[in-house]
Amino acid sequence: MDRNGDNNALKAVECEINENKIAIGKVECKIIDIEVAIETLEAELSDLDAQIKSRSARPSRQLRKEKERKLTWREQLTANELELRAKERQLRKEKEQLREKERQLRGEGPERYLQRALLMTTPSRTSLKREQLDPSGGALIKNWRPDPETAGGLLPELIHPVFAKAVQSLSEGTTVDRATIEVASNLCCIGAAFYDNEAGLTSAIGALLSPYLEYGKVVTIGSGFAANNVSPNWALGDSSKDPSNLFLIVEAKPGIGGSGDPHFQGANYLLHFWRQRAESDTFRNTCCPAFLLEVVGPHVRLSAVAWLDRVTIFPLTPLLNLLPAHPVTDRLLMPLAPRNPTYYVRLAVSSGVGSSGGSGGGVVEVAVKLCRKYGLEAHQAWADLGLAPRILRVEPLPGGWQLVEMEWLPGPEWRQLSDLLGAELDQALAAVRAALESAHGATGMVHGDVRPPNCLVRCDAGSGWHVRFVDFEWAGREGESTYPCFLNPDVPWPEGVGYKNLLQRAHDFQLLAASTASHGVGKPGVARSLSTAARERCATALHRAASGGLYRRGVGAGWRQSAAKFRYC
Repeated sequence: MDRNGDNNALKAVECEINENKIAIGKVECKIIDIEVAIETLEAELSDLDAQIKSRSARPSRQLRKEKERKLTWREQLTANELELRAKERQLRKEKEQLREKERQLRGEGPERYLQRALLMTTPSRTSLKREQLDPSGGALIKNWRPDPETAGGLLPELIHPVFAKAVQSLSEGTTVDRATIEVASNLCCIGAAFYDNEAGLTSAIGALLSPYLEYGKVVTIGSGFAANNVSPNWALGDSSKDPSNLFLIVEAKPGIGGSGDPHFQGANYLLHFWRQRAESDTFRNTCCPAFLLEVVGPHVRLSAVAWLDRVTIFPLTPLLNLLPAHPVTDRLLMPLAPRNPTYYVRLAVSSGVGSSGGSGGGVVEVAVKLCRKYGLEAHQAWADLGLAPRILRVEPLPGGWQLVEMEWLPGPEWRQLSDLLGAELDQALAAVRAALESAHGATGMVHGDVRPPNCLVRCDAGSGWHVRFVDFEWAGREGESTYPCFLNPDVPWPEGVGYKNLLQRAHDFQLLAASTASHGVGKPGVARSLSTAARERCATALHRAASGGLYRRGVGAGWRQSAAKFRYC
């Protein structure tokens, strides 16, 4: 048949489909009318039964006849409904047959789709517009977009058990181990960097994920997608040289707006892999499930890909932000190295009382911490014991942030425990241990991050060593509060410390001992993780001048953003 003949036949089928839709609509309306009539009859029959029961033992002949008539009418309506439902099923069957005929005329059958796949050029050169808007063959890749012609029908969790397990893990917030958190942390650091091309980003991703994901028969695929070295940026399958199955596709782009759509290209690579294996048992007996991981600049997305009637892709996550930067929200992939800056602020006061400027006025020095989560109860309890800086003010800020203004402990009187050596360190460490035991016993609160930098000490000739603990971001009541997802891998955390694990008093002592013994970690010449390197790039030294931030006009005034000078640590 020529092209015009195909078009005429297609138009005829489309007309039949429209007529079929109208006929189905009419039948559905009649069924609804019958259902309403049956409901009305049921109500009338119930009313008649009530009337019959309210009469004597011998109800009137008229009521009996009325009930028999309505029962007969209900039986007739029920029979009509069954007949109409049978007609509806027949019409829907005819509609599906017409749809199949339409697909054949459009060349959308499985065989025609496979033939089309065999003619495809490389994914990076495939036209998204042309292939997705093909009026004769339909969309090359079905996707999640709300278009009835291209949208994938089934939910991913119904396609294959592995997708169901992934969806369940994502929706339930399944607790993960420290190795997984470390990989996610380093992926954040990789995504936060700038890359001139895909090669650098791909190399970093492969180096990170290979040792984490490869095991047994799950290995990196070096070839096997198509001729001329066509392959995604990185992939995992069951063999490096002659793979017969595909598990993961990774597409990396230096940023949004680059060449090509990684979502479309990634699904295309699954098509290229399986079009060469259309005769395999795996292709014939499964939906060829695989995961697609897109890393697009500082963003990441995980999707499920399968070959149903055609290649179909289902996003399992939105495009997640990898940057450990503002705005910090709970919707980041992972709150890497929570940046809760502590500012050193000199406040102007109207009175000389408590100031360093004499009776005519002066300044008050305070420390100001900005944070989204803070162990305020624990800090206050320890401050009441004289073991933490006094809290002067707490102010809620927009976006879930809070500002905690506290006593400033100036140097050189107050020093970090990590700055001490020799006999001084031994004496101060004994005082810190005693203070920690006292705080635990009196409050039932656990600090959670008792490392030398968070222990400030001062030695007085007459009274010995004084101790103040700082940075109570994780602190809370023992047996209730838990550790966050980010735990610096360079810190010698005690056994039992981990994401969502409960804080314990023993952890504070064990961490203090281990981190004091290894306080050289992080100095030049010592290996550092990617997450540590990223934090150090973002870190600002104590007392470095800045040109913007927060200010408060006086002791009683509220905090505001401004361009006033301040210093922070």
